[in-house]
Amino acid sequence: MMLMSLGGLLGPPLSGFLRDETGDFTTSFLVSGSLILSGSFIYIGLPKALPSCGPASPPATPPPERGELLP
Repeated sequence: MMLMSLGGLLGPPLSGFLRDETGDFTTSFLVSGSLILSGSFIYIGLPKALPSCGPASPPATPPPERGELLP
């Protein structure tokens, strides 16, 4: 999330600086997009970041009733 937010935080000033240096916005779009993609790839690589798709466990069975009445 931190790398993804860097693209949003540094996007406007970085776009202006790269536009002044290169003459077009292509570089600034590529840099901001690479920050967002790298943050996404790091998140996917984290263990247990995504929910597992395994079979669900069966629901717990209630204890058997003994036929006694409570006071």
